[in-house]
Amino acid sequence: MGKFTLVLYKEIKEYGTCGIQFFFRKDEQSEVQVKLVRPWLKDYVKDLINKPRPPRHYSRLEFFLRKIYNPKKNFKFSTQTLSVVMICSFVLYGISLVDVYLAILLLDKLNNHSSDFALVKLSVKILRDLVGLVLAAAIFAVILCVISLIRFLENHKNNMLRMFKGDKSFIPRTISVSQFMIGKGLRYHSFQIGYFLWGYILLFTLFSVIFIFFYILSIGIVQDLVVGWLEGGGILLAVALLTYLCLLIIAATIFRDYDFPKTVISINNRNVYLVFSYFWFFVGLPMGVFSAISRILKAMAVGALMLPRIDHSVMPDGFQRFDRGFNAYICYLHVQTAYRNPVLRVFCQILSDETRHNKERKWTCSAQARARWFLALTLVRNPQLASDRKPSSCQMVPRPYLGPQPTTSVGP
Repeated sequence: MGKFTLVLYKEIKEYGTCGIQFFFRKDEQSEVQVKLVRPWLKDYVKDLINKPRPPRHYSRLEFFLRKIYNPKKNFKFSTQTLSVVMICSFVLYGISLVDVYLAILLLDKLNNHSSDFALVKLSVKILRDLVGLVLAAAIFAVILCVISLIRFLENHKNNMLRMFKGDKSFIPRTISVSQFMIGKGLRYHSFQIGYFLWGYILLFTLFSVIFIFFYILSIGIVQDLVVGWLEGGGILLAVALLTYLCLLIIAATIFRDYDFPKTVISINNRNVYLVFSYFWFFVGLPMGVFSAISRILKAMAVGALMLPRIDHSVMPDGFQRFDRGFNAYICYLHVQTAYRNPVLRVFCQILSDETRHNKERKWTCSAQARARWFLALTLVRNPQLASDRKPSSCQMVPRPYLGPQPTTSVGP
């Protein structure tokens, strides 16, 4: 906290705040060499100017590994992004160690427990199985969280590269750029860690419920009930599968007009299509109910998988502005792009170096040449003044009257 206060005091002393300079300083004494460019930033700009290299061929294993994370040459993650990822990794590592330790401790106690009663033995066996299922759920949740972190780095890298090129097509139009993005972007770090923790808890709960559900299916009574339900509902399942296959076959054979390619929507037998549409209205109604249930389950699964990551919004299109975590990430992207753009930093570094080297350079031409230069610049910016000059000094050019216009002059 003391270091933060000291840095804040130095910044206010050096540059002031809200456009007000509280302390006066001499520019000659406070001038330091500005270092805006790192070696990889120069290499990035060189790669943009030079011809692209031919694509590199990878082995089959490396090809599939690069589908998960593909490293980019001359790209470095910011310290803030790496810090957030490291904190999430440490928290996940600590939680996994605690889960494994508690599971081993409970299994040891259950294994050492001995009793002659059949009911007690059955209870111990069920508890042992449940502990194993919970441990397996924790392991699967940890694996998915690790994959989410890796995929977040890959997606963040691609988003930064696209922002460097000026491509903002992946950003929803409902999120507008403003000065308030600087403040909103500061919430990214806490949101990412909080969403990651809740994502692990949700995945752990989801896998626990799934594993316990399959464990319950191994009980004999439950198996009999499931088999009976499948026997009764097998007809509905067969009808649904047949109707689905019929739709595909009919669309590719009867309804298709072979005078057009497959990419063109064409109907050859429109009367049959209308009759089949009336028939499908009654057959597809029960299937719509089951499809709605499937949609809910898919939305729950995708939401649970995407909760640890805030680079993707769990809200549909048009509602991303209600996702505060995703908005914080978009603001963080804009702030990072504004201050970490390689082309901008290299250009500013060149300007800084040239200004520092040419600061002591003075006007070496004559006063008459200097006056002529300012005169020419004034006439370029104010062409209506050319008609007011003497005929001997400049050639008059007839111009239509444009009315009174403001006049700006340039002087030494």
